Amino acid sequence: MVEALAQINARFEASYGRLFGNDIATHGDEPFFQDFYDRFMGHSEEIRSLFRNTDLARQRTVLRRSLFDMATFYATGIVTARLRHIARIHQRLDFPIDLYDVWLDALISCVEDHDSACDATTAMAWRLALTPGVTYMKLWHRTDVSPLDGP
Repeated sequence: MVEALAQINARFEASYGRLFGNDIATHGDEPFFQDFYDRFMGHSEEIRSLFRNTDLARQRTVLRRSLFDMATFYATGIVTARLRHIARIHQRLDFPIDLYDVWLDALISCVEDHDSACDATTAMAWRLALTPGVTYMKLWHRTDVSPLDGP
């Protein structure tokens, strides 16, 4: 089991590196993020309406940084202040909880298309790596207190 988890982690990290290099928090593959929002917003009018008055260039930067924070959460179990802040914003905006899964599907689809070495195992590794962060966001949506902040 530990060996399988190590292989999944290695797949995720290698793909992440191929896509974004070492500095996704400040730089990254802009076409990837553009493609992501095209896919995500193309899913439904509901999603398009949520982003109607959004500066998408700024939003792509937020996404780039939040992916870094979600990867950090996966690797270390540490919720960054920025991830906590994003969760609060989504809660305040009443972001529909079912759209987190659509978000993840759109992201995995982009990984599959932008990482030339991506296969089914790599896509699964991405899904497993981001699921803790997505779950954290969903839990925030259901409560006024961060699920990992403690008393």
